[in-house]
Amino acid sequence: TNIDFYHKLKLSTWADKKHKRLEQKVLQKANQIVTVSWSWAEDFYKIANRMPMVITNGFDPSDFKEAEKLPLDKKFTITHAGSLNDDRNPHILWLALNNLCNDVKGFKADLVIKFIGQVDISVINELTAKGLLANFTKINSLPHQQVINHLIKAQLLLLPLNDTPNINGVVPGKLYEYLGAKRPIICIGKTVGDAAKIIKETNAGSIIDFKDVENLQKEILKSYKS
Repeated sequence: TNIDFYHKLKLSTWADKKHKRLEQKVLQKANQIVTVSWSWAEDFYKIANRMPMVITNGFDPSDFKEAEKLPLDKKFTITHAGSLNDDRNPHILWLALNNLCNDVKGFKADLVIKFIGQVDISVINELTAKGLLANFTKINSLPHQQVINHLIKAQLLLLPLNDTPNINGVVPGKLYEYLGAKRPIICIGKTVGDAAKIIKETNAGSIIDFKDVENLQKEILKSYKS
């Protein structure tokens, strides 16, 4: 019931209470509770007064072994793998990229925004409004190994998170694949959440707050010039 989209279910007061009652019952009666992030463990502890075991998701290193030999994309490619819905549309990214295209010589000609998977129409509309549609490449769903190949070749990997109050425990599965690819990550989200904790501890990239356009531009430009 703490999931980030719970409020969108539009439950009646009766249904909400029943959800929470059943959740508590399951947590209290289970032999063991397992969850995938530390903040979610704390959430479940508050509900059931039992601390779950945390077993994070991960990646299979063997999936990346052959792909590691691939060269980087020649263009400055910012790649996102997986579906991107309206809730995770990274609004400040389009503003930052538009500013860099206008201010930095050669940046627009070098930029490729590569998205693999489903993309909400709101993203397309915003790319169009910011003059970035010509830089956008959309690839439909691919076999897993082909996705990994694109990740390893990217200049930057994009990880946008939902801008909701209870986002701390959300760690997208793609973050672990990004770690396996060993390419710099730009995460747009809360700087104190569990995804941020993993990125900081592994020195895997940068975490930019939802409204921090200035630092986002600096991080992208630093990567572009490196």
